[in-house]
Amino acid sequence: MEALELKACKEDTPRFRKQVNDHEDAVLALETTARSLLKLTKASVELSAEYSAKQMQIAEEMSTIARSNRGQDQIVAQSLESFAKALQEVERNRSMMNTQITQMFIEPLEAFVKDEVVPVKELRKPFLVLSDEVDTALHRYMSKRPRDQSIPEASKDVADSRKKFHHEYVDYCLRLNELQAKEKFEFMEYLVTLMYTLSSFHHRGHEVLKAVEPSMEIITKNLQETRLRFNEDRPIVKALRDETLIIGNENYYPIRPFGNTVAIDTEPSLSAAKTGYLYKKGSQRIMPTWSRRYFEIDGELLTYSTRGKKNSKSDDDPALSINLRVCTVKIIENGDRPYLFEVISPMKVHVLQAENAEEMKEWVNSLQNAITAAHNSDRAPETRGFGGSAVTKDRHEPSFSQHGGSPNLNGNTDYDKQLLLQVRRIAGNEKCADCRSLSPMWASVNLGTVLCIECSGIHRSLGVHVSKVRSLNLDKWETEAVGVMLALGNEKTNSVFEAKILSGSEERWITVNSDRPEKERFIVAKYIKKEFIEGGEAQKEFLTRSVHEVFWTAMDCSDFPEALRCLALGANVDYKNPDHNSTTALHRAIARKDDIAVEFLFQWYSDINAADGSGWSPLHHAIAKDNSKALSQLVRRNAKYDVLNKDGQTPLEMAKALDRSEALIVLQIYQFEQQQNELSRPSSAQSVHIGGTPISHVPSPSPSLPVSLSSPSSFIEPPAGLEIIGQSSSSTATAAAAAAATGAPTGTGMVIPDDDTTSRPKLSSRYSTGTMANSGAAGTTTASSTTPARFSVADARSLAAIGSSTEAWAEEAEAAVKDKVEETLASGMATSTPEDTAE
Repeated sequence: MEALELKACKEDTPRFRKQVNDHEDAVLALETTARSLLKLTKASVELSAEYSAKQMQIAEEMSTIARSNRGQDQIVAQSLESFAKALQEVERNRSMMNTQITQMFIEPLEAFVKDEVVPVKELRKPFLVLSDEVDTALHRYMSKRPRDQSIPEASKDVADSRKKFHHEYVDYCLRLNELQAKEKFEFMEYLVTLMYTLSSFHHRGHEVLKAVEPSMEIITKNLQETRLRFNEDRPIVKALRDETLIIGNENYYPIRPFGNTVAIDTEPSLSAAKTGYLYKKGSQRIMPTWSRRYFEIDGELLTYSTRGKKNSKSDDDPALSINLRVCTVKIIENGDRPYLFEVISPMKVHVLQAENAEEMKEWVNSLQNAITAAHNSDRAPETRGFGGSAVTKDRHEPSFSQHGGSPNLNGNTDYDKQLLLQVRRIAGNEKCADCRSLSPMWASVNLGTVLCIECSGIHRSLGVHVSKVRSLNLDKWETEAVGVMLALGNEKTNSVFEAKILSGSEERWITVNSDRPEKERFIVAKYIKKEFIEGGEAQKEFLTRSVHEVFWTAMDCSDFPEALRCLALGANVDYKNPDHNSTTALHRAIARKDDIAVEFLFQWYSDINAADGSGWSPLHHAIAKDNSKALSQLVRRNAKYDVLNKDGQTPLEMAKALDRSEALIVLQIYQFEQQQNELSRPSSAQSVHIGGTPISHVPSPSPSLPVSLSSPSSFIEPPAGLEIIGQSSSSTATAAAAAAATGAPTGTGMVIPDDDTTSRPKLSSRYSTGTMANSGAAGTTTASSTTPARFSVADARSLAAIGSSTEAWAEEAEAAVKDKVEETLASGMATSTPEDTAE
């Protein structure tokens, strides 16, 4: 392509403009070619590096074979080693080649495109703009009328535009010519450099590999000789096999000794007297397992291992060694299996089984000889086999291996594993929050404490409304739940629930060595009765602001210890702040996208369907703030999808209006599944008899119940006298718990009051929309839909706490239920027979 004539820029003929366009197309083609070449070269270098790494691994394996001399003579091993070194040299050259290509081709070519090609291409736009300005100025000048006074001014504009455009035109053409010239030498220079680099690499590789050809010829010759020897030895090996297998079939029966029996040495000796396989009984109390292990008497140790694994004598695990110095051996006469004997040590009784009586006697005699020899030996006792545990490197830092196994952190991501390890390192978490035992491996998620295994079992008995227990090393943890644990910890939680103990006004009456009943009484007093929480003078702060407001404010700034303190003092987790559009703490946490605060509120059963002053539910807030994490959490907890705000919008309609495509898809699928479940759900109405009076009951599907910590629960033993017809065990427990909570005689049913419900606030469910409806029959009330969650929980202590709640509507509901139960019982007892009463 010819260079552009700079003098032709002034006239700007169509022919010259076409030449300029051709140069512009050449610039675009050069850029496309260079970028494509760069992309391919980079990919080639990456693949070459990966290929080189694999080749180095092959060379390393060949070196290993040569060093081990597996199946080869010395000459072959040397040949393999020479070829491996040559291959490594080739790959080192390949690595150098990749470095040269990067430094001498890829990087310079990228700089050429960036500094030369792209700037010239970007000059085209201002060039076209100036060209249009000249045409516009000339058009204005030519359109003037003959007597127009502005003709001189328009002429001057044309002259200025032409001068500016002419300078730009000349510079643009000059840059196009320069780029065309540089393409011929600079761009091609990079290509030639690449060619020389590749050629040099292959030439050096050929020279290196050619030097090992004599070794390869030696290997080939040896292979042929080895093949001939193998073919000559095959008949001899076959004859040896036939000779080895000529034994009677009776020798294979386990009731007879297999192979040659070992002569028992009557002289006690510390040398290995016997080895072989025995069956070992597992330590399970119920249905123990039997496993086959290889046993060996090694001095004063009886070691055992599994087949195919490392011999236990070189193992440091004391569980694989039994020290015979402190053991006795005894034959089991009347066992559940034949040929049993046991090795009795102070730590454990090992029950072993031989295949036949002769082998059992041999083992017993050999073990007795080894025990006698160990007692008479002058050697120092072995440290292995006494049942001790490994000592951690740092005695002051608890390890996961103590009191609970290794930290497999089942199913958690690497990030969550690191967070769980941080939970263990929080000050105070090195001991159980209740009994102060070391290395606790369990946690109460909603309380944010770390517990030992015994205290965690007691926490489980309190119910999930009080404490939600998980294992730190066995359960799968969500990142947000770990965040709650990191925000609290034993010290912060105990500053709330053990405030009086820490101040010295109360004493801690349990220790690590306390028995379980004593620990249970302490934990119930601590978390249920709340005997150690500071009260009275400490609550003067609530004279100006209620505890509910303080809780709401603490959650709004993610102050979890303060929020936990307010919950312990009776704060309502669903308090609606009138100064902030009646939003709950859950609404605010979702709006702030504070996932940890949302998880904390979920742990305390915050109402997932509560509406604020605008009628927005948490689902509305999650969609408005595009909080996909909270949306998925609410959907997983079966939040109501059809709540209408004051604008008449459901969450699904809000997602459509705000164009939240992902939320829209999730809600559409969720709505379809919920509708299908509602259509397929059978009727669950139960018939309850109390003293002959039928009462209809519908158990709530709510999995749990939000409970205030304001009042202690009491353990109430339900008297007999209630009968349920056609009710499952789970719903029976629910009904019994409801009756216990409301103070009614507790059997297996739940009583629904027959009062007019319009005179008091409706008992709205946290997870359902059930309402009360009168059936019209005396003493009978039918619950439509589902029973509110506040009266449907499977734990009696939960409802007992609700029975003493300070909320006015709950007290009124409780009184109504009690009146109805007493009235029903009175009428039922008056008409019942002695046989009915006895039943």
